[in-house]
Amino acid sequence: MAPEVLYKYRNFEKYTLLGLIHGTYWLATPGQLNDPFDAQLKPVAEPIPEKVFYNEIDSFISRQKKFNKKIFNFTNVELLYQEGVPSGTLIDNVRAFTHSVESIATNIGVFSLSETSTSTTMWSHYGDEHKGICIGYKSDYLLSIPNSSEQRCINPIYYLPEQELSRNAYLLYARSGMGADIPLLVDYILFLLSQKSTDWNYEKEWRLLVPYLGGQAVEHGLETIQSITFGLRTPIDVKSTVRKILKNNKIEYFQSVRHDFHLSLVSERMSENSEHWSTQYEKC
Repeated sequence: MAPEVLYKYRNFEKYTLLGLIHGTYWLATPGQLNDPFDAQLKPVAEPIPEKVFYNEIDSFISRQKKFNKKIFNFTNVELLYQEGVPSGTLIDNVRAFTHSVESIATNIGVFSLSETSTSTTMWSHYGDEHKGICIGYKSDYLLSIPNSSEQRCINPIYYLPEQELSRNAYLLYARSGMGADIPLLVDYILFLLSQKSTDWNYEKEWRLLVPYLGGQAVEHGLETIQSITFGLRTPIDVKSTVRKILKNNKIEYFQSVRHDFHLSLVSERMSENSEHWSTQYEKC
């Protein structure tokens, strides 16, 4: 289950400003993400040993029976390999499967968030070197997207060694149950888009994934925003502008401050008359 509040670190620029004014956030497509290895499956059709393929099929059948109470009885699967190599039928099936996966994945909307607002690295990378803002969204409200797929979800990111993030089309085909069930295939793709290299585990990421809505702005009520946290170096005029835009909403404000004893951040709640409204906590 997702944390009640999830955070988006932002530079305070045009699109951040427009998002606050109009109550929107952007669902990126996988191709629009900053890491070309992130959420871009690009399966490679490299044949795998016959035994490995059939073991994956058996694992899929067992998982579906155990967790989803579904029974799959595939016919003629023994014909998919001939003398230890993929048959023409399997080659064609994997080619069609790859096309389907890429078509579905390309149009999935992605909104990346973090479970923490006090990551010094995230502030440096995504919060304009501590001069931006961090928007806290109520996670259950994020899922309230009218006319969207029922398969929309907020998933934690699973951080894995790079060698475990397989792009092999034959493996993916077997592990998905050979694409026999479209909703299951979409779920499997959403699962694949919830995996990243361990290099990124500092982000503590959760990801809103919405099939068929990639590359679109989503409107939300401003009650979706729980909090705004300002960075160590966020200028006074940025704080004032945000406060004016959101003045009629019950939003909590926080100032990031240095921990008294550690090289870390603490979020200090700002009252209506907090000194942090009129001062920049730390100069550049």
